Amino acid sequence: MDGEALIASRTGAITRGLPALVAARGYENVKRVVTNRPEHKKYDLPPATLGQVVDVVERTEDAYIVVDGDLHPGQMLDLRARLPAATVRDRKGAVWERLRGANRVADVRFELRQCRIERLAAARVDRDAAASSPGGSSGRRADLERRRDELRAQFERFRQAAGERVANGYRNVDGHVVFVGRPGTATTDCWTALTGTDAPTPAGRPARAKTATADIGPHTVAVTETPGIPGDGAVPAYVEAVAAGTLEAIERADLVVGVGAGTGSLVESLSDQTDAACRQCSDIDEIRDTVLGTLDTVAYRLRLPYGDATHALVAELHDDALVREVAYDDDVVVRVEVSAAAADTLTRRVDDIGGGTGPADPRWGPKEVDTARDDTP
Repeated sequence: MDGEALIASRTGAITRGLPALVAARGYENVKRVVTNRPEHKKYDLPPATLGQVVDVVERTEDAYIVVDGDLHPGQMLDLRARLPAATVRDRKGAVWERLRGANRVADVRFELRQCRIERLAAARVDRDAAASSPGGSSGRRADLERRRDELRAQFERFRQAAGERVANGYRNVDGHVVFVGRPGTATTDCWTALTGTDAPTPAGRPARAKTATADIGPHTVAVTETPGIPGDGAVPAYVEAVAAGTLEAIERADLVVGVGAGTGSLVESLSDQTDAACRQCSDIDEIRDTVLGTLDTVAYRLRLPYGDATHALVAELHDDALVREVAYDDDVVVRVEVSAAAADTLTRRVDDIGGGTGPADPRWGPKEVDTARDDTP
């Protein structure tokens, strides 16, 4: 993308993940201006910091300026007037704008914010006009107020629909796992490795919670990747507002996995908000082990009579469970691990074909088939 991007902060640091989100808009070089000064009431940025921003805007044809803070509409208007040649966003505006296009909740929330800013601009115009020639307010302000009300209703409707989509989906699985991370971390790489689903990996994607299933040991698991969460702590309110389905996914999860750098504080904060197990993992193997250690597994030793029904059941177990060993003697003896949710169904199937079930001895092997048969009810 042509032009130059700049992030300005007056707090001594840039919000983690924010540069990655800005760069993902197509800016190869994201400049940073960092100071540690008190807030300026009009612009949020102190004069020295604002001066550096002005220098960038004056030498750049298409500047994209992000103030790393939460500005009220009046400050946004004042900054826009001070930097008329630039596109100006505050932190939440930049985050919402990056999620737009692939997240209709963020689409509407961003437009609602812009509508409020424009309404304030119209109110200022009306005020100035009334001071010089009283005659009532303009129609633009009324139009913007109607549009604001429409967007509010649309926002609530879309947000509710996004939450219901996640809360009501993927019911016939053994468990739910949710990945959380900071923008630009490798959550997508882990998600695709588990689910076998291709997905883009730039910061700001996925723009909303997305789910696919994965087979991990004997378990079929719904794995949800969530949008990257900027910052160094808990989920900020401005992310909660637009992270479509993310909170609902975390609420129903059996396991929340923090992936990548900077997720320790995020995982810690989520552990106080959910009953799910919350862990940090560094790679796909650790994630698999953590899932297996979290979800309940039942190990059986099965004694099955020869026949078509047995062969069909063993074939299904190879597809849907974790078969440790199969031995053929007077009967077919299978050592298998299944999810706790599938245990009752398996024992009924075994009973129906005239077989028996018993607890699996992890030391059992093919040479101990006769003992397995004798001990199995």
